[in-house]
Amino acid sequence: IWGNEFKDKLLYSIIKGYPIGNISLRVRINKNNKGAMQEVVDGQQRLTSIYKFIIGEHYIQGECAKDIIEYISDYMESESDSNLEKLKRKLKNKGKITLKFNQLPEVIKENIYSFNISITNITNSSDEEISEYFRYLQNQERLRAGEIINSLPGSSLEKYLNRINNKEKFFRILTF
Repeated sequence: IWGNEFKDKLLYSIIKGYPIGNISLRVRINKNNKGAMQEVVDGQQRLTSIYKFIIGEHYIQGECAKDIIEYISDYMESESDSNLEKLKRKLKNKGKITLKFNQLPEVIKENIYSFNISITNITNSSDEEISEYFRYLQNQERLRAGEIINSLPGSSLEKYLNRINNKEKFFRILTF
């Protein structure tokens, strides 16, 4: 749901070591005591953005890519790395600059892999409690329809909406 610019800024924050906010997980203990299931209550877009960057499905573009390369150059000023030299050459390109995870210096990749993400586990909560918690987290921000639907896992609303073929048209008719 996030645009590329927002994803790029999130990744830049991680590269700089800035906190990216808390991830909230719902933990459901299986009734048969055979482990637990986890669902992301808040933070799915952040986790998905990070994952897609690491596996190469998303790359950073434009000014944000340039800013990251400049930051990495300063950060690794006294170190030698073949990927760093390639990145520095990108800054001289007149066209659009793109930055992929596999192009990063090894030390930056390791920093991303070891980045500390704050996680809150919510244990054995009902769907209603999770919905209330999610609304509280969003602090009355206007959410997109998809975000609202995804915030209500397994609810009657979700089951009904999954049967609708053209959700966009449905929400337009409701002026939602």
